Amino acid sequence: LQSSTDNSTFSDVNGQTFTSTITTSYADGLDNQIVWYRIGIKTGGYGGADSVVCTLIYNGGTQTSTVRVTAFTTNVAVSIAALSTIGGTAATDTWAEGEWSSYRGFPTSVRLHEGRLWWFGRDGIWGSISDAFTSFDETVEGDSGPLNRTIGSGPVDVINWGLSLQRLLIGAEGKEISIRSSAIDTPLTPTDFNMKDASTQGSAKVEAWKIDQRGVYVQRGGFRVYELGFDSSAYDYNSTDITAICPELGSPGIVRMDVQRQPDTRIHCIRSDGVAMIGTYDKNEDVLAWQTASSGSDTFEDVVVLPGTANSAEDQVYYVVNRTVNGSTVRYLEKWAKESECRGSTTSKNMDSHITFTNSPAVHKVTGLTHLVAESVVAWYDGTPAVDSSGDPLTFTVSASGEIDLPAPATTGIVGLAYTGQWKSAKMGMQTAAIQTMLNADKRISSVGFVLAYFYPQGLQFGPDFSNLDDMPQQEAGATLSGVQTSYDYATIPFPGVWDTDLRLCLQAQSPLPVTVLAVSTNLDANP
Repeated sequence: LQSSTDNSTFSDVNGQTFTSTITTSYADGLDNQIVWYRIGIKTGGYGGADSVVCTLIYNGGTQTSTVRVTAFTTNVAVSIAALSTIGGTAATDTWAEGEWSSYRGFPTSVRLHEGRLWWFGRDGIWGSISDAFTSFDETVEGDSGPLNRTIGSGPVDVINWGLSLQRLLIGAEGKEISIRSSAIDTPLTPTDFNMKDASTQGSAKVEAWKIDQRGVYVQRGGFRVYELGFDSSAYDYNSTDITAICPELGSPGIVRMDVQRQPDTRIHCIRSDGVAMIGTYDKNEDVLAWQTASSGSDTFEDVVVLPGTANSAEDQVYYVVNRTVNGSTVRYLEKWAKESECRGSTTSKNMDSHITFTNSPAVHKVTGLTHLVAESVVAWYDGTPAVDSSGDPLTFTVSASGEIDLPAPATTGIVGLAYTGQWKSAKMGMQTAAIQTMLNADKRISSVGFVLAYFYPQGLQFGPDFSNLDDMPQQEAGATLSGVQTSYDYATIPFPGVWDTDLRLCLQAQSPLPVTVLAVSTNLDANP
């Protein structure tokens, strides 16, 4: 019998050398110490005809094992499947139920932070061993050991998300919590782990997202989006409502969210009614603008953003779209077109659920539209839109075989569902030296001016409401406008307005005709 205190260097145990069959016991008198033992035959001590059987038993030891309960027999007997080696089959009352199961529930969020993998679920927080993302071994001691904590603030504090910012932030149903060490630049450890309330807005069950050193999340009510930012006066994070300018826009509730960073920072929120709510955001330039996007009677169900491909200036944004096509419900994973692909050149993807085609030689027929059978579609081919004699977009009905016929042979193009882009201003007023405000007085827009880019004639309409819209002029500076205009900056245009206290400017674009509105100016007449 040999022993070791480091499991490397072994030495003989005095009085425990055996030359015959024997059963004996040995007490080393060492309490609260870790000692390794082994039993065997030294080199040269084994006879060729000998038959040796050795068993070393330690009754004072324990072995931690993991099992899965597969069947319930009584309150003291269950069937199990061993997931790791078990030390024996005798009954034991030293056991604990696992944290995660189909009965107890599973983690609701996961995040990497400071070299650890963090799981969050219910009111629990589990951090892996440092730099060992799949290990939560409780026997590992010291600063690198795993962390296991609970919020301990009541049953309503179910954790819905985690964010790795300058500190680890978690969003519970009742509040947002900043997890920090004793110093801002030191990592979290089992002995240096503090939780402080960042705000008490409460979080919805929607994944939060990081934007540089800030985060965005959906507030508990499900309608508003809040920003988590570091407050230097409080030396911790707090929450700010970034939908305060349009609080009703998130109704009836946000169910999904993701963030696009290129070419702009855009917060994509999917509402429960299938409409997308998109916020264009630039903290440095103090820019924040919200808009909605839909695809007719079809609905959006999810959004995911992937980094742009090599040499691309734009991220890849995908929506899961629930469509009704030819009387049947289908779901498509559709990718947002890039801005650079929507400017009216050879490729102009100003259509939903579109396909691109190439024919050689040029032919009238376009195939490959089986996903839009019986739907009405529009087309852009060989650098021009398919329009009628008045310049309005032509529509085509997709055949049962997924085909349409263009009015002329085409080599390249795009075909897809048409959509309408609308913009409506806030209530308009004016301020002069004589009249300080005219918000509630009668007034009218006498003329309007536009600065446009990548503009196709008849690609933009304007008016006081969407029922009374005028087309853009087809002639400017004595010349007829034709084809895509890379720039447009001409004198103001008479506006079809009336005297009204609730004065608005409405703009409408129609695919597949491209237009980018850079600026709009108005001349107002007042009647105080």
